[in-house]
Formats: sequence, structure tokens, C-alpha cells
Amino acid sequence: MRITIQQITLFLLLIVCSITLPAQNTCSDLVVAEVKAENISQKKANTDRYRFSVLVRNEGPATYPATPGTEIKLFFSAPGYIKREMATQPVPLLNAGQTTILVFEANVTRLNRQLPEWENMPFPVEICGAIVTMKNMNVNDCNTRNNTNCKKL
Repeated sequence: MRITIQQITLFLLLIVCSITLPAQNTCSDLVVAEVKAENISQKKANTDRYRFSVLVRNEGPATYPATPGTEIKLFFSAPGYIKREMATQPVPLLNAGQTTILVFEANVTRLNRQLPEWENMPFPVEICGAIVTMKNMNVNDCNTRNNTNCKKL
């Protein structure tokens, strides 16, 4: 039995076509990289000004498009209060490696460590940053397990 060049070519073509390449990772990965609270100034003799921030980074290889319904949120947990949303902003378009930051400032009384502009809520014992997407939204985020980050204060 003789094997022709056409048969060899066909055989090689079948082998090449049957090899499957690994899927390319073409999704973004939004990460709540950091949450922090810092005393930024003394506004009055008995009041401090605090800045709370949530840093979000796209750690995936693809661009995250600005998607309506996807937001960065800051939550406070304070004694005697349920977890409360204090600030929110939409997630903007983020290229691979880019960051965005949500900033929230509030006055805190020194004497009793309360937030007078927020119903004298006690100073939080924990702050959480989260990326929240409306239900039934199809977003291009590879790993949603890193979309929340909390810090004890």
C-alpha cells in the first residue's frame, strides 16, 4: 500500500484541526484592593474630619466597560446599627491595571466618637467596600470572589 502526498497532507490537516488551543482569558477582574479610614484634619476643637476610601482596580487583562447598574459601595458597621450604605458611585470604564477610588468624608466628634451629620451614628467598627451589580446583569468580571473587602477599625 502506497501513501500519497495528498493522504499525508489530509492526515496532517486533520491533526492540526483537532488540536484545541486553550481559551484566551479575555475578561476583566474588578478587585476591591483597599479600604481605609484616615483622620485628615481637625475641623473644630471637638470634631475630627475623617476620609473613608475604597480603591478598585481592574486586575484582568481586558477592559471593564462602564456598565450601568454596577457600582462601588461603602458600608459602615457600627454598634447598635445594621450595616449601612454610606456612599456609592458607578464603576467607570477601567482598562487593565487602572484604578478608581470612591471617597467619603464625615465629621466625627471627639468626645463620644459619633457622626453628627449621620444621626449621631457611632464611629464604625468595620468598613466594607464592595462592587455591586444589579441582578440579571451580564458583566465581564472573571472573579467576583474579590469584589468585597472589609477592614476592622
